[in-house]
Amino acid sequence: MSDRPDASLLEAWSAEGSEEAFAVLARRYGGLLYHAALRRTGRDDLAGEAAQNSLLILARKAPRLTHLPTLAGWLHRTACYEASKLLRRESRHQARMKHLPLPDDDGDSAWKDAAPLLDQALDDLPEKDRQVIFLKYFDGLSFEQMARQFGGEPAAWRQRGSRAVERLRLSLTKRGIAVSSAALGSGLGTSLTQAAPPAVAASLGATPAAVAALSWKTLTLHSLHLMKIKPAVVIAAVLLLSLAPLGMQAMAISDARQRIALLESSNLVVSSGSSSRQTPASDRSAAPVNLLVLADALLAAKEGDLVKRFTTEKKVEAMSADELERLLVESTSLELGPEQRNALVYALYRQFCLRAQVSGLPSERVVGLALRLSPFMKPGDGSIWNLAGDNLNRWADQNPEEAAAWYRENSSLSRSADAAVVGARAFDGLYLRSPEDAAAFFRSLSDERRQAVIGGGAGLKHPEVMVGLAGEMSDPVQRGQALNQIFSTAGERSTGEIRGWIDQLQPSNSEASQWISLAAGRFTQEMSLEQVAKKLDWVRETAAGLDPSEAAGVFLDGVGYAVPNRVKEVLDAEWERHPDERMLATYISRCMFSEDRILDAIPRSQLITDRSLRDSALQMMLLSSREREDARELARKGGMAQEEIDRLIPRKP
Repeated sequence: MSDRPDASLLEAWSAEGSEEAFAVLARRYGGLLYHAALRRTGRDDLAGEAAQNSLLILARKAPRLTHLPTLAGWLHRTACYEASKLLRRESRHQARMKHLPLPDDDGDSAWKDAAPLLDQALDDLPEKDRQVIFLKYFDGLSFEQMARQFGGEPAAWRQRGSRAVERLRLSLTKRGIAVSSAALGSGLGTSLTQAAPPAVAASLGATPAAVAALSWKTLTLHSLHLMKIKPAVVIAAVLLLSLAPLGMQAMAISDARQRIALLESSNLVVSSGSSSRQTPASDRSAAPVNLLVLADALLAAKEGDLVKRFTTEKKVEAMSADELERLLVESTSLELGPEQRNALVYALYRQFCLRAQVSGLPSERVVGLALRLSPFMKPGDGSIWNLAGDNLNRWADQNPEEAAAWYRENSSLSRSADAAVVGARAFDGLYLRSPEDAAAFFRSLSDERRQAVIGGGAGLKHPEVMVGLAGEMSDPVQRGQALNQIFSTAGERSTGEIRGWIDQLQPSNSEASQWISLAAGRFTQEMSLEQVAKKLDWVRETAAGLDPSEAAGVFLDGVGYAVPNRVKEVLDAEWERHPDERMLATYISRCMFSEDRILDAIPRSQLITDRSLRDSALQMMLLSSREREDARELARKGGMAQEEIDRLIPRKP
């Protein structure tokens, strides 16, 4: 039994009254309770009493603590509170703290100063920081073990642990104690794992009945205090009980426990706004869910609160698909912050999708709910369509005709980028069975919806097919956007493949340059100049016979948008390697929206010896997106001479 987790032992004590289970908990945490109280009080007798009181409280509250991953943090705080109560009865707290027995002396004087304030600093930490400290230094779990038991990555747990220790160190620093992180970690490892003295351990490790017998007065006083009996009555009751036979004492203890349980359950019912009768366990699943409270709890769990995580996961996992769907629909009418809404919707919808996958709910139901929720979600934090992915893939693979018909018939979805995912998966499912049916489905859509389907990811595995279908679109704007999306996902395919797509489309040189630049892939901050040079060589090779200089200039413009802080470095290196005036003129003509790039491009344009080429690039850059007077002012700011400004940007007559 000694290897059983805390939750299992608490359940055995709560449900079966297993004294053996409680004794295991007492032995497991006796040292933690005793030494936490000892550091707070400085006295053995007070520490033992605080530890014993903490176990009595644990015995009463056990049914409400089974959700905790470990009892260490809760018991530590309880022991500190109990020790503080005892200290309030004492008059010379500071004098006693000077005689505080310390952990094994390692010669670190800083730790000697920090130890008396350790528990107060621990108590002030956020709950998630306290949890990871106790999991690490009391339970002795490695970060890899934490990740396996509670989810997440070991690196994330390691970072959380480091952050928690650093916050503890800063908390001690604010109290005038300077201690290194290494000394603090060593001290925590020693202080939180000290065993209780044999005499104290023996009393704490006794069975609950023995603990109750030793402290029945304390238990009865707890009960009487909760019932708000006057002090005189309390004293009389204690005196009467002290004269009673042991059998009557046992009856009083049992009665006290019952009254405590009844009072606590009544308080819970009152605080929740329900009737005074305690809700039976069989009816709890039917109790109404407060979505605002649940949203707050889920957000706290998302931010690392382990207690909230375990309680909310258990609650959400117990819900049926119908209840989850009802709550999700209800959430759309609630006033929630974006972070709250995301945490709530993702948790509930994730469970709904799992339920749908296991029970075989119609995929239209899953998709329809996603469409209803997506307008309310915060952008940039992942899509609920990722959660619906398995159900959507199953639908598209098993019955793509049905998915395609659903998308085609719901014309109101034409502007929904999320709904386009359904159309994209339907196209892919159809293509696996019959490329002709997939093409027919695509052609049955409007140009706007065709472009949306391509944007949803259709044809990523066979872009050569999508290039031909997109080329049939009559709306030039939608056609251009669709082809831009196809080429931007080309994944740096070979020169021959990209050139084959372009020759199939027979575009203008400007369009071809744009698509070749997109197919080359985006520039990233980590790329070296040599890697950029290789990409530019690929661009020029692919554009051979068209306009390689223009294609290279368009690619450099893409560099300017992707990483503006490195574009000057890239331009300088490429001009030294390949001084192409048409390349530079193309780049300059496309700098129209960025003032920083304009102010760099004006003096850089002096490298272009062809006056007409230079003038054309400067005029397009300065006049394409602003009024003449604004363009003249910007040119002046960039260092252009007044005569040149008047020539390139004459004032209106």
